[in-house]
Amino acid sequence: MRENRKSRISRAAAVILSVVTAAVMMPALLLPLGVLPAPACAESVTDTITIKVGYWGMSEEDYVEKATFHWTELDDAYGGALQTHEEAYSYFRDAEDGTYSTVVVSARGFYLEDLLNYAGVNLSDIENISFYTLDHDYGAFTSFTYAQLLQEPRYYFDDLPSKIRNTYNAAGILTGYELDDSVWDNKTRVQTMLALESSWAQYDAGTEHAFPSFENMGTGTRFRLLFGQTEPGEARTNQSAKYVHTVALTIPGAPGIKANKDTVLSSSGKILLSNRIGSHRVTFDVASDSAMLDSIMNNLTWDSSDDTVMRIDNVAMNPSKQYNDAVTVVIDYEVLKEGEATLLGNYMGSVALETGKQLDYADEDDQPKQSGKSDKDKDSGKKSNGSKTKASSGNSPSGSTAPTAAAPQKPRNLSLVQSGGTVTNPTPVPAAPEEASAELVSMDLEDVFAPQEQAVITPKDDSKKYAPFIFGGAGSILALGCAASALQFQGQTGGLSLRLRRKS
Repeated sequence: MRENRKSRISRAAAVILSVVTAAVMMPALLLPLGVLPAPACAESVTDTITIKVGYWGMSEEDYVEKATFHWTELDDAYGGALQTHEEAYSYFRDAEDGTYSTVVVSARGFYLEDLLNYAGVNLSDIENISFYTLDHDYGAFTSFTYAQLLQEPRYYFDDLPSKIRNTYNAAGILTGYELDDSVWDNKTRVQTMLALESSWAQYDAGTEHAFPSFENMGTGTRFRLLFGQTEPGEARTNQSAKYVHTVALTIPGAPGIKANKDTVLSSSGKILLSNRIGSHRVTFDVASDSAMLDSIMNNLTWDSSDDTVMRIDNVAMNPSKQYNDAVTVVIDYEVLKEGEATLLGNYMGSVALETGKQLDYADEDDQPKQSGKSDKDKDSGKKSNGSKTKASSGNSPSGSTAPTAAAPQKPRNLSLVQSGGTVTNPTPVPAAPEEASAELVSMDLEDVFAPQEQAVITPKDDSKKYAPFIFGGAGSILALGCAASALQFQGQTGGLSLRLRRKS
């Protein structure tokens, strides 16, 4: 009986020993196979830090990764890129039980601003900064505005606990605290840090000689957020996050629309949309953080505000050849009837682009201009708005090919632009001087003008005489005479462009 009992005890001990041995040996067996996952629970040190960017309204999982760094890439003590600093931080704690204490943190790490600059972040774009940690499962552990964390002056208050006195009522019950006036005499301005190693020491109010110590720091809370105080009684100790693995930067507004070299602008400087019935093309850039360009090309959608007025036929988006922080957008659209409509841009289903401030229909008297185009480019007859144009060739009208005539439209006011002259609306036609003779160099005819439309330019110098231009309804020139060396003619919707030179 006694032997059976001893036997059972021996077998139980053997089982326990086997379990313990397996628990000890299993990680060593599985680690070479890559089976064990990286630790992702509380009290786990973080080895990498990730920077993400996104716009207000985007869900946190849609934020785009800007950069990820291993701590050895950043720690200059191990050949990393960022300068590290030894710095002390003070904190004030107002406990739920009504007691008061302070914390003195000794730390070595790099400044958050240096990290963001190294990652290529434009600091002026940041509105909000959030920190994600391993010991917080859902959402950000803590968040600050950019101004709170990186612009407001923050300080370390030397020997802070000795400057705090508890106050009691007559019954000896703690009622609050008082700060010694000298607390501001020994302050040091500090910058926000992500600590690679640190030590955390808590002191009761009234404790004297509570100073930092950089001798016993550990890496067990890497990366730890440290940011100091705006004043001695500021209690934000619970926002000093440990195990930070991701810093999420929120950009206000939405991706911005801007002109590129192929964009056609209205006279008011807005991107020009045609108000003419038919097919057209508009080209512009959408600017954002460079890390978000792929996401924008994949997730930015375009719609018409009124499909019965304007229909979108095709959208193409590619990296801009002009800017490294933009996507070039080319939209083919068709105006179906008179009415009001514009383009609507939406990113990630929640961020609306403010197209109304950048896009505009041409007014009746609008003179479109090409963004970034030289006069030579304008004369070539090449347009970026998708309208079909024909540039003439040869040195005389007979060498030009006029476009097919369309039904005559209602006559519009025309304008003439000539160096040294003033623009006038149609006036009685003076007689052409006998010696006047001009040669047509190039013609870009986009519009068909009503029969017998006339326009006259009057120079400042009355000694020069100009004959009228008379245009036929089929686009042919019925009469042409000029004594000027160069003259440009344009309809108020950019219809006709003539370049003349005097015959030798």
